[in-house]
Amino acid sequence: MSEPVFIRRALPLVAFVCCVVLGSWGAECKAQTVGVNTVTAHATGGYRWYTPGAYVRTDDGITAGILRNSEGDISAHISQSWRVQPLGIPLDLTAGAISGYRRAPLLPLATASVLLGQHHRVVWIPGKRGGALHLAVEF
Repeated sequence: MSEPVFIRRALPLVAFVCCVVLGSWGAECKAQTVGVNTVTAHATGGYRWYTPGAYVRTDDGITAGILRNSEGDISAHISQSWRVQPLGIPLDLTAGAISGYRRAPLLPLATASVLLGQHHRVVWIPGKRGGALHLAVEF
């Protein structure tokens, strides 16, 4: 097994372990979020719209999770989020890394998202082909 394939297959396990570790910190966190990935609409065709997965986020903004990506493969991600409030609108900016895509074993991850109500998060994922809009449900 070549190294990139090994890394690609091992990263979901690493993300799962991160989720468990982050979840175990729950008693130390002021708040913790568990999210469920649902669907993604892409600006261009050729991608899957059903992108199920799960993630956890600490009150410090550290996020880790696993999902079925738009290429149909398993991705693991870890990132840091920051809350900003341009024009008084709470917006979360996220930067990190994600695995599982065919073009590289590990890619940068950058998103901007907003929480609608108490549970629905709309995420914009920028990309070369116009990006994508993703919906997650949080608890």
